[in-house]
Amino acid sequence: MLKLLIDENLDQRILRGLQLRVPGLLYTLVQDTALAGAQDAALLEWAARNQRVLVTHDRKTMLKAAYQRLRSGQKTAGLVIVRKELPLIRAIEDLVLLLECSTETDLENQVVFIPL
Repeated sequence: MLKLLIDENLDQRILRGLQLRVPGLLYTLVQDTALAGAQDAALLEWAARNQRVLVTHDRKTMLKAAYQRLRSGQKTAGLVIVRKELPLIRAIEDLVLLLECSTETDLENQVVFIPL
């Protein structure tokens, strides 16, 4: 199962929905680490080192940081950007599908947009 790093800006109701739908969900909250308030590049670096797919609502700056990282030859464990205006149930369902159908290496160096 994919291991996730949940960005500080992700709607926590999405995380609660995932917890209810995915037994054994493996995740770390950014705010529970020394990364709280860190820049996007630092989050992507930590996620890559710890093999965590970063899940965020931040399309603007996080997407730019991820592409800069990939252009410089650095790897990512994956980035999932959830559209903030998406109904919660749709965001949860798409994330559950992604979690159930992906292996740890499927999202390496990939950016996935939710809705799928």
